[in-house]
Amino acid sequence: MLIEEALFAKLTATAGVTNLVATRIYPLQAPQTDLDDYVTYERPSGAPYGQHSGPSGLTWARVSYSCHSSRYANAKTAAKAIRDALGSFAGVVGSVQIGHCIAEE
Repeated sequence: MLIEEALFAKLTATAGVTNLVATRIYPLQAPQTDLDDYVTYERPSGAPYGQHSGPSGLTWARVSYSCHSSRYANAKTAAKAIRDALGSFAGVVGSVQIGHCIAEE
């Protein structure tokens, strides 16, 4: 399981997010037929963590989320729900161990 898949699973299991966008959370772009509020995400960067003795087996990843709505307030509410769900999250999702999440504005 990729980190993006793990974060998708976390968000779609979080009522604060699904109450706003259901499971309309898509990689890169939404289907053209989806006119309701939705979220897109991408992983623009990431790299393995190294240490002096060699590879650590850990990776950092930056995942970017964009909230889309015809109403600005709805997009802001969805963004807050994602920040609340992931802002300080640490744990296992599927087979992915997430050390911590940091929200950037």
